[in-house]
Amino acid sequence: MFRHSFLMAVSLASCLFVSAKTFGQRTRSIGPTPIDVLYLVNQNTTDTDTIETYNVDPGYGDATLAGTFSVRVPLGLYCSLVPGANDHYVYFFCAYGAKGSVLQVYATDSNGAPQDPAIQTINFKMAISQFLIDPNGTLAYATQQVQGVQDVVKVGILALAVDPKTGMVTVPTSFIDVETAPIYCSPTNPFGPPSFGLIEFNVSGSQLIDAWGCSGHGDGTNFFFTQDVNQETGSLGWPVPTVGSGYSNDEYNSVSFTPTAIFSFTNYGYEGSRNELDVYWPDAKLDFSCTYTMFDACAYSGGITTDRTGRFIFFYTNAGGTEVTRLNMDKKTIEPVGIPLANTIETFSLDDRLIYGYRTLSWNGEYVIPVYVFNPGTGLVTNNGMEITMPSEYSSLIPALRY
Repeated sequence: MFRHSFLMAVSLASCLFVSAKTFGQRTRSIGPTPIDVLYLVNQNTTDTDTIETYNVDPGYGDATLAGTFSVRVPLGLYCSLVPGANDHYVYFFCAYGAKGSVLQVYATDSNGAPQDPAIQTINFKMAISQFLIDPNGTLAYATQQVQGVQDVVKVGILALAVDPKTGMVTVPTSFIDVETAPIYCSPTNPFGPPSFGLIEFNVSGSQLIDAWGCSGHGDGTNFFFTQDVNQETGSLGWPVPTVGSGYSNDEYNSVSFTPTAIFSFTNYGYEGSRNELDVYWPDAKLDFSCTYTMFDACAYSGGITTDRTGRFIFFYTNAGGTEVTRLNMDKKTIEPVGIPLANTIETFSLDDRLIYGYRTLSWNGEYVIPVYVFNPGTGLVTNNGMEITMPSEYSSLIPALRY
């Protein structure tokens, strides 16, 4: 049975990049009248990916289609979109397997819609990961496999310079850091080699969270670390273990990193009252544990998510729907707020004022995204019946904030 008295915990390796919610792009104090942008990226069965750009009103939740953009992509390739820090540019990655990767940079118009042609194209002879852009928009990290010695798995970290004024990317000639798989991740594991991923920045960009994932027989482990970031040179400090998450055949655990707290939720695989939420301070010190004796939703929910501040927790209850609660770290309390939602949550807007629900099938056979208005000060959620029609069931949702 998994517990959380240790700092390095376990997690499903295949969920390495999604179990921890990105908080490098938490709520920010920025200039007047930013635009909430939502990209829907659809990988078609033909040789074209489609990117739909929506502007979403944070006061009511209604969405306006601002542009549709098509990119030619050979069949069988996986591509992804990364908005720049101020969304004046977007970065489109495609992985070509053994042939490497290609990065295309596109400028956006005043509504955040990408514009042809690409202003820069970079071909990498070896595959790189989709990069993370720091909150200041001047630095990005990506990973690349490095040849290890005697089956030791190594991953190099590239620190790329990004010019937020022009969108141009400068690729370094060498790695800023090389990470080696922990000794507890066997390189000869018959269930797969260790995997490494960059997870997220903290709000200021002064720290980076990354993780090693190790597969097992019916289970898996992730070991999460924080590294200090030199925002002038891009150099990284020594990895420091932090809270993680895990799964086995009977149970699983997820972790969410936020500015307020680190949340570790364990689902023990039963319908009863055994599930548990552990709440840590940002320095990975346990604040309190929530079970059925404290708050029913901690025990009877199947999972959680949080808003971008971490002050509000959303419980996915076994009875259906999502219960909204407020966290008080000092008082060690979790209290319900407002009316539960009918849907689970896909993501929040970057200013924390909109909630995009998980896709649902509408009466006419189309998949739609429910849109809710969220008040990050009170935790109240307003449902004005707004929806966005998806190009396909499997479209990716990527929020951005243009200013």
